[in-house]
Amino acid sequence: MSTQNLCKNNRTISLNEDLGKLSDEELSTLKDSVDNDIARIGSQISNAKAQFQATGTYSNPVWFQKAATAKKIRGRLSQKIQVEQGKRREERKKINREIFAKDIVGSLFEAMNLVLTPNQREMVIAKFRELRGE
Repeated sequence: MSTQNLCKNNRTISLNEDLGKLSDEELSTLKDSVDNDIARIGSQISNAKAQFQATGTYSNPVWFQKAATAKKIRGRLSQKIQVEQGKRREERKKINREIFAKDIVGSLFEAMNLVLTPNQREMVIAKFRELRGE
């Protein structure tokens, strides 16, 4: 697939580009730009169709085909960006869950050390390991 000039700053983006290299902010800006392009192109296509309905005159078929193709390409890129954003959200959730779990376990062990005798603490840990099948 050929590259498309999709950003306001004239950055060329390919559908094959690794979006993982972009920062979250750059990715969000690109998504906004692509979605705005899709809306703008869709509006132009709708206007051309409305003109045909009103006057019976077709728009330039070469232009119409290029516009429809550009909209499809941008739609695919928009979907690809959404997938990348979704992956990043899931990675952040996973990291946050791990941090939260470590905080809970660490706090529990700290509380056990403060409240329980060493023998009681060892009994709790042994029961924990038993329940986990270790």
